[in-house]
Amino acid sequence: MKKTNIRAAFTLVELLVVIAIIGILISLLLPAVQAAREAARRMQCTNNLKQIGLAIHNFHDARKGIPPACIGSGGWATYHYLCSYGYYNHLTMWPLIYPYMEQQPLYEEYTSTNFDGDVGFNACFSNRWWNEHLDVDGRKRHSGLGGLCCPSRRAAGQAADSGSVDGEFGWDSVSSGPVGDYAMVCYYDSPGGAGQAFWQIGSNDTGAAFQYHKGPFRAAKLSGNWVSWGVTGTCGDGNAWQPRDSFAWRADGTSNQLVIGEKHIPLGYVGKCAINENGATQGDSRTQGDCSILNTGDERALPSFRATRLHDGGYDFYPGIAQANEMNLHNWRPFFGSVHTGVCNFLIGDGSVHGISSTINVTNFAYLGCVNDGKAVAIP
Repeated sequence: MKKTNIRAAFTLVELLVVIAIIGILISLLLPAVQAAREAARRMQCTNNLKQIGLAIHNFHDARKGIPPACIGSGGWATYHYLCSYGYYNHLTMWPLIYPYMEQQPLYEEYTSTNFDGDVGFNACFSNRWWNEHLDVDGRKRHSGLGGLCCPSRRAAGQAADSGSVDGEFGWDSVSSGPVGDYAMVCYYDSPGGAGQAFWQIGSNDTGAAFQYHKGPFRAAKLSGNWVSWGVTGTCGDGNAWQPRDSFAWRADGTSNQLVIGEKHIPLGYVGKCAINENGATQGDSRTQGDCSILNTGDERALPSFRATRLHDGGYDFYPGIAQANEMNLHNWRPFFGSVHTGVCNFLIGDGSVHGISSTINVTNFAYLGCVNDGKAVAIP
């Protein structure tokens, strides 16, 4: 009997079934891959905060004090009348800890700045500095620190740039500059209404608002104080700054103190700063966007600070951590908040990092931001 070779093959139905099975397996695998990637990004975000905590502790060991929230007041030339409470023009903590984040050359660029007649930390680090003093390569250097960015939100190397010297509201705007995803904890409590906002951090102990700052960071001490014309307050040499507080300032204990957290940026505003709401003008409510982290900012931006409690001039807020239904709230709600689902990473005073639920009680959250309220609230 003659044998015939029969060639085995899939029928069309069998092929379709195999394709369907593969599709189902891929659909089941994809969320797991995405979850794994997000877990890795969140771990990197946690590591970023750990490195910031290490830099803060190394700074404390070397300089015998906590890094100041900002330089505060200083400078004399073109913009000296803005010196009161370091309103616009002086650096925040971030560049001050660069030497302890292996960024000494970048730090030295700030110390050697000579712009508009002011040198070093007395310069005005505004839109004009960003657009006129720095060239393209300089802007890349100053915006390229990956350790200040949460990889779940963005990659390193991004900056908020208004595209002009004037920016949104004039030469003193701080919209242009490097951006980051972490902010200092600010706690401000002025029951009587001091008339000075919590973001205007003075360099003088007797400043109108200074006594109400009860968060983990305060402004630097300056030497050579003098009284400025046209404004209330004292100014000093920004290049002669010193740390103001040691860890003893955090009287409730470093292990019970929030110091740095992931900051909330409204949806659609990553890389954008103080964009007007509904055509509002300067001084009106504006969206709290994504501004340069080099500066304390103006009264609406708060790029380097978020708050656990604000009480000033009749306003009393316990902002908490932004949740899904709060992603587009305006500037009077300076939330912390992350893109990690349901949780926001915080650096604790002892150098540890904790993920805190966005549903935390806002009063307890505020207690964790005050250095000396005596409230025994454990980190959740």
